[in-house]
Amino acid sequence: MKQRFVLSHDTARQRAIAAVQNAPEGMEVIVKPHKSTRSLQQNSLYWKWLDLVRLHIADSTGNFFSAEELAEWFKAKFLPARVVDLNGEAIPCRRTTTKLNTAEMADYLNMIDRYCVESLGLYLPQPGMEDVA
Repeated sequence: MKQRFVLSHDTARQRAIAAVQNAPEGMEVIVKPHKSTRSLQQNSLYWKWLDLVRLHIADSTGNFFSAEELAEWFKAKFLPARVVDLNGEAIPCRRTTTKLNTAEMADYLNMIDRYCVESLGLYLPQPGMEDVA
């Protein structure tokens, strides 16, 4: 049984207190600052952009990549990996976009957008623009 409470108002706080009071022995309680992960709109825009980049590259170069391959490429380019020492071996650990908060995801999307304009000559649709087919 996992419950999560964001203490954004008194009712949420009271529900969290009640859950702790009624929790059985052996349960763990963690209190930490809340950070919103990327929004559904950001995620949708990200995958739309990846598909448009994929099509642009295919049209302009004849090279075919999947959206997933482009996602990995952009993460390698714009999300710095931290290196973890595992038994004397340096292992690069790259962040996943699912763990980015909304501000971090906005920065990441801005980097992708800037790269596409400057390096690919591709202007990606912005939120609120009409659908681009």
